[in-house]
Amino acid sequence: MFSWPIWLLLAISVITNSLNGIVKASFSKRIEMTDRINWKFNFWQNIITLFLTVIIYFASGSDFSFSVYSAFFGMVMGITTVTTAFYGLKALSVGPISYTSILISLSAIIPAFAGAIAFGEKITYIQLIGIVFMILCAIFSQNKDSKESNAVSLIWLFFVSITFLSNGICGVVQKIHQSNTLHKTEMPTLIITSFLFSSLFCGIMWLVASKKEAKENTKDKKKFDYSSAVVSGVCLAFPFTLNLFLTGKMDSIIFFPMANILPLVLVILFSVIFLQEKLEIKRWIGIGFGFISAFLLSGIISV
Repeated sequence: MFSWPIWLLLAISVITNSLNGIVKASFSKRIEMTDRINWKFNFWQNIITLFLTVIIYFASGSDFSFSVYSAFFGMVMGITTVTTAFYGLKALSVGPISYTSILISLSAIIPAFAGAIAFGEKITYIQLIGIVFMILCAIFSQNKDSKESNAVSLIWLFFVSITFLSNGICGVVQKIHQSNTLHKTEMPTLIITSFLFSSLFCGIMWLVASKKEAKENTKDKKKFDYSSAVVSGVCLAFPFTLNLFLTGKMDSIIFFPMANILPLVLVILFSVIFLQEKLEIKRWIGIGFGFISAFLLSGIISV
């Protein structure tokens, strides 16, 4: 698979990442997002992703060599993956899907600038202007006219902020690993370690949350949707394996915004058309700023 054209791999990553976002957005709105449900969803998602990842690497004839270096960064990536997944679902469950998705996607600026600072990649003036539009996007995320309480808004902002940082750090870890010529072919070790760690952690937290809810005699209002977790796990395997490879083939300032923003477009369209999510004019303007930011950061215009 990794011998296929770069544009095809990027297309597969974007499509599967979009489907994953749509599935998780729909799930978060249909199910009451208790901690037990959240950890359970992420456990099964990670287990499915782990098995499919192994199949992808075997089918591609990848290097399964082990090193402490790749295993260490795999654990670090596992931590960021768990944090992103858990708080991402929390944010989607209490806030607007469209705005939550765009703010999380803008975390691409973290690995993008890391590429320039740590690996000598070039950043243009146009891309710096893109950062300004990203800040405007964040400012317009506040909606004082909303019926949501200030407490809910602050909780949503907290969840989004944690997801933003963890998702960005995950990209930095991928870039660091793929910039090491000695270990860059050890992609299976990195990914498998990451999902082994995250699956184990989510499984433990699922048991802890289950015992806590049992003591409180709380019951879920709806049955758990295993199909969503399975589909999400299948979709997640492709962007994780492909994006790791692509980080070593494309400049960060181009790859990360493209890989994050393109799926965002489809998720927003889905939330508005199929989930009938209504956004105020202020937030539509903010989303517009987000798209402008992504376009300027993409490197299509170089000045």
